[in-house]
Amino acid sequence: MIARAERRDLPQLTRLWQDCFGDRPEDIAAFWQLPGVQVFCARVNGRAVSMASALPVKLIDEEGEAHAAAYLYAVATDRAFRRRGLCGEVLHYAEAQLKKSGVEFSLLVPSTPPLFSFYRRLGYETCFFRGREEIAAPACAGEVRTISPEAYFSLRELLLPAGFVSLPMALLGYQGTSDRLCRIETENDVYCAVCAESEDGLTVKELLPYSPAAAALLLRESGCRHGVCLTPEGVIPYGMGKPLSEVPLPAHIYLGLAMD
Repeated sequence: MIARAERRDLPQLTRLWQDCFGDRPEDIAAFWQLPGVQVFCARVNGRAVSMASALPVKLIDEEGEAHAAAYLYAVATDRAFRRRGLCGEVLHYAEAQLKKSGVEFSLLVPSTPPLFSFYRRLGYETCFFRGREEIAAPACAGEVRTISPEAYFSLRELLLPAGFVSLPMALLGYQGTSDRLCRIETENDVYCAVCAESEDGLTVKELLPYSPAAAALLLRESGCRHGVCLTPEGVIPYGMGKPLSEVPLPAHIYLGLAMD
């Protein structure tokens, strides 16, 4: 049976999420609390075995017009129930419910490259791309400060290029539980950035506007020896979209963050 998830499903959905993506239970529990989250699932013999979550976002087209959109996240199916079409059925049901509520676009980021072809069969098309640059330029002079999700939201909206996906403040707050939200000030410019540190070094998940010198400043300030910056311009397939109304999917839209 395909339906909206109920509170009683959350323990099963949490275990399913952990099995598929390896996230910590406390992070998953925080996700369930985000405002506006809708969760859809397939049950077999009363057990939730496939799921998809929808978070409300806005797609701002190149003319500045705002469209209601949903970012699909944590799309997963129990390993024992794969290749039965359950994921497609859950997504079809979720899209129908979202369309009824006025959502015009469904957006998602495949977790692995082979999933692009899977989602393409379900009507999605690749519309978000990005680049990946090793941080190697000389660092510019400037100050890096950690800022709140509220401050990051305001600065990000100001610095985003024409045509972008506007993320709600609560979602940025969720991102900030594991990553660092930054404001960079140089003599002439202001930037916003999201950074994550690991054993592999620094990953700058977003830097607006992109600047190799500002990325190098983030690397120097972090103390990491190596770093990469995910850039808004590039040819690496990143995310996909599907129109749920008569409005066509815009050709050039920036997504940036996807809680990865």
